[in-house]
Amino acid sequence: MPVENGPLERGLAVLRAIGGHQGSRLRRADLARLTGLARSPIDRITDTLLHLGLLRAEGPDLLPAPRLLTFGHAYLDGTGFVAPLRPLLAELSERLDESVSLAVPDVGGVRLLAQSARRRAVYLAFHVGGLLPEDRTAAGVVLAAGWEHEQFEEWAAARAADPLDHGYPAVPPLRQPLPQRRLTFQRRTARAWDLGWSLDEEWVEPGLLALAAPVRGRGQLGAVSVLSHTSRHTPETFRETVLPVLLEAVREMEARLAQPDPPAAPPPAPVVPAKDEPGTEFVAALARGLAVLGAFRAGGLTVAAAARATGLPRATARRALLTLHETGYATEDEGVFHLLPSVLDLGYAKLSALTLPELLDPHLAELAAATGEPVAAAVLDGADLRCAAVVGTGRVVRLDLAVGSRRPAADSALGRAMLAGRDWAEVDAELPDGVRCLAVPVPGGVPLASADLARGGGPLALAVLPTGPAPTEEVLTQLRAVAARVEADLRLTGGF
Repeated sequence: MPVENGPLERGLAVLRAIGGHQGSRLRRADLARLTGLARSPIDRITDTLLHLGLLRAEGPDLLPAPRLLTFGHAYLDGTGFVAPLRPLLAELSERLDESVSLAVPDVGGVRLLAQSARRRAVYLAFHVGGLLPEDRTAAGVVLAAGWEHEQFEEWAAARAADPLDHGYPAVPPLRQPLPQRRLTFQRRTARAWDLGWSLDEEWVEPGLLALAAPVRGRGQLGAVSVLSHTSRHTPETFRETVLPVLLEAVREMEARLAQPDPPAAPPPAPVVPAKDEPGTEFVAALARGLAVLGAFRAGGLTVAAAARATGLPRATARRALLTLHETGYATEDEGVFHLLPSVLDLGYAKLSALTLPELLDPHLAELAAATGEPVAAAVLDGADLRCAAVVGTGRVVRLDLAVGSRRPAADSALGRAMLAGRDWAEVDAELPDGVRCLAVPVPGGVPLASADLARGGGPLALAVLPTGPAPTEEVLTQLRAVAARVEADLRLTGGF
């Protein structure tokens, strides 16, 4: 079955290159080199992705934008596997005071779908959406238990093509002869098949322990892993302490998967616009295809359902679905299409690793440029404000304010805007002479469900810190607009 939508195929190749790039920044010439596409289509594709808000530009550099998470959310929501288990993963993490994750098999490795992490001096570099090698993780060994000879042959061929595991950026290179590596892997999977669980004794890197067990339900197989450090456990004490609790939690998870879900809320309208846009550089066929990708929900999509969800003609929706199928992002069974874990390669792991300052900085820079004044963001932490991000203007007068610094919430406009639940607040002379503060709360604040943004954090507020007289209404309008954009990004980054 030939690929039906060339612009969508090329656009997905660009997004995959951006998602898989090891650095944080790419330029258009880099994308041409990585994808093999000519510069002209690269320019049109990136202009379209920028217009749709899926990428953002900092000068010539292109970076993934939080809206790109929409597609990974569509896959995770559509599995029917992640949402029921997420609260149980959090409970298991809380009970053991260890990090917990959920992974499923994918082409080329195991894919991390959910995580409940504990904040410590030593923390995990694995993020939701990341791909890990089967033989170097307890989850991968559990998922490979029961493999046939052909599957080990396919695995060995892939490892021969990438002997140092460069395709897995979250793990260090492994220098081990392939025959020895294969023998070790087969022994581990055989043991996991017999025991029903696997213990990773520093397979990925020194100091890391992991214990994994399979979880089954709704026609799917996953692996739940508990991760710790040798500074907290020996392999023996880790197994003795964790295994009974883990197996009990897995039984509860499988019981939950056996229950029907409550009726789902109507899916939101597609984030990506589906209609033609003016301008010769806008690739309408790419935008329409991405609209179909973002429309997936639990139960999958038929051609008719995709057309209804996006407002596109049936023929256009069909071309997009066939392209997703042919490029390895969806499967099809009797006319119903379901997304595959490879959708998470479209920037999900990189974006799910965002810290709160990294998310805020582009918005604060935009606000500082628009107002010509320093700007800051703070999180309410008990009775204090903790500075989450700050952007100056490069003037001679500088603010004595740094990320992580604290001040009493009641003494600042940011704190008053949050504590009193006001629409906005203004305070004069609370900072150095001549400096005022105009602040608005971000609706919804920092999402507590996010493991990486602000664990335990409270409401969030943005502020402009004028160093002289400033038109309050104009600045307030700009503040509110940026706060709304921050809220939208937080909802995307905190949803899964």
